[in-house]
Amino acid sequence: MYRKISPVIFGAALAPYFFVLALYLRTTVVPMLFLRERTGRRMLNSLVRFWGVNFFRMGAAINQINITATGFKPEPGKSYLILSNHQSIIDIALLFWVFRESHVKFVMKKELKWFIPNISPATRMARFAFLDRAAGAKANEKFLKDFASAVAEEGTGCVIFPEGTRSRDGKLRQFKRAGVMMLADNLDMEVLAVSLDGTWRAATPMDLYNYLPGLDIKIHIEEPRDVKELRENPKEFLHQVRETMRSRLEEFRGEPVEDHVPSARRNTAQAAG
Repeated sequence: MYRKISPVIFGAALAPYFFVLALYLRTTVVPMLFLRERTGRRMLNSLVRFWGVNFFRMGAAINQINITATGFKPEPGKSYLILSNHQSIIDIALLFWVFRESHVKFVMKKELKWFIPNISPATRMARFAFLDRAAGAKANEKFLKDFASAVAEEGTGCVIFPEGTRSRDGKLRQFKRAGVMMLADNLDMEVLAVSLDGTWRAATPMDLYNYLPGLDIKIHIEEPRDVKELRENPKEFLHQVRETMRSRLEEFRGEPVEDHVPSARRNTAQAAG
């Protein structure tokens, strides 16, 4: 019975949580950005991290989410270029929690730039990257360069999803190299590959209501690699990362993991068959 109502309890708990943090953002952090930008940016990064980490903690506690985290332990305060597979709308909050002892910024889709109360303005001010997936790599180049500059200037880490969008069926999508390479060429930090699984069961808001309670999430962080390896041979590096992710997902599930097939290609294949 509790699991049926836990998402409702979680939703009710979020209202005062978001109100207090939004009030702090507008009455303290925003003025500080104008009065003393460097201090304001530190405050803003801390606020966004607090927001994400505790949003996930609250959701995990109320909904009795089970988390198994293995592999490399990130060094507290150290900045990494993080490559992760992507399954759900909760992955960003999950990765805030995983890297809770450091500041991280995210490369996100442009739709998140405007339509989430409080979070959208906070992440815009924190200089996250918002990409238009339909516009192509060239059109997004400036956004990624600005993002890399913000990450380097503020000494934060960053997360990019090489698949470019969520895999709602839990299968691996093909990687897109352009965004990853733009960051690798402009940032001098070690690269971490993160494999996460289980969140695809709660990929949409309706899925969150149905499947978030008691959700099992598994995460594995690989050992860090030198960014020079990525710069020198991006195709091979990302192929290795993707195959490692596939192996981790197969370990988590105990069965083979297929590639995600876009619906247009799937329909064409079915028609041909």
